[in-house]
Amino acid sequence: MKTRYLNTTLTVGTLLEQGSIPYQFTGASALIVQGVEIKEYSSITVSVQWDLFNEAHQLFSTYSPSETERNSEQAAFQFEVDGVHVTVSCLFNITIKTDPYRIFVKNEGMDIWCRSLYSYLYDREIAAYSDEIHTYLAKKQHGFTSQNEQAWNQNNYQALINRYGSAEEIAAKIKENPKWRLHPFYKYVGEVSGKKVAHLMGSNGVKAAALALLGAEVKVIDFFKRKCCFRA
Repeated sequence: MKTRYLNTTLTVGTLLEQGSIPYQFTGASALIVQGVEIKEYSSITVSVQWDLFNEAHQLFSTYSPSETERNSEQAAFQFEVDGVHVTVSCLFNITIKTDPYRIFVKNEGMDIWCRSLYSYLYDREIAAYSDEIHTYLAKKQHGFTSQNEQAWNQNNYQALINRYGSAEEIAAKIKENPKWRLHPFYKYVGEVSGKKVAHLMGSNGVKAAALALLGAEVKVIDFFKRKCCFRA
């Protein structure tokens, strides 16, 4: 059902794009287009430019759309595509293109316009899916974190070798003058002998090794997994 639903959004979006009618998918439809998992895939809602609403009705004539329902604020009509119910609506005197939450996402190589999931802060219709939105964003964040960690670890070790030489070589240099390796921070550190130091994002451990040589008990904290291979 999800595949049929997404194919229908592509069909609707393509027709509106070909008809030069500004539009955006709204509500649950907007979230599904952006990749948020929703339990039901039975109804699509799309908003179009109000002064092109009649043209939109004509555009979907192949699908035998319903008669237009109107009130003082909006108008709408419905039709079905492959068993998926579609509602096309407009808000009078509202320009779709100026909606700050209108975005496009790539789907099958096509730009699909929809309301950003972040509009749930102000949009009651989308706010009803706040739990699903938060779950989606948490997964995205985890993915970005994993990708960043992988990219950081991939080439960083070789970059350290290219810059410093082997661990043994840099260790010898640190021992010659550990205070210099802490420049320009050493003047703010003061006497470190006997102190416990946590070096956040310590990477290769060069400064940590210098601090240890000066008598500190140092722990390096970093997600660069191969830093342990380079410890001086």
